[in-house]
Amino acid sequence: MSPRPVEPATWWYIGSTTSRSPKRRFTDAEEQRHVLNELDRLGVDPTGREADGYHHAELFVLHPADEQLTTPLHELVGPPPP
Repeated sequence: MSPRPVEPATWWYIGSTTSRSPKRRFTDAEEQRHVLNELDRLGVDPTGREADGYHHAELFVLHPADEQLTTPLHELVGPPPP
C-alpha cells in the first residue's frame, strides 16, 4: 500500500493490518448486543469475530511525512492472527 497524505498534512497514512485481532471476551450479552448493533450501523461484518463473543480491533498507522519509514508495517505489528 502506498502512503497517502492525511490531515494534518505533515502525516501520511501508511496502512492498516489486513485483519482485525481479538482483544477480549464481551462481559455480558448486553455489551455484545450493543457492539453488534453498532457494527451493523457502520456496515461492518461481525461474522467470525464479534458474533463469536470477542471484541476485535483494527490497527491504523500514521507516520510523520518528514521522517523515513525504515521498518515495514508487517514487521512493526507482526503477522495477522490465523
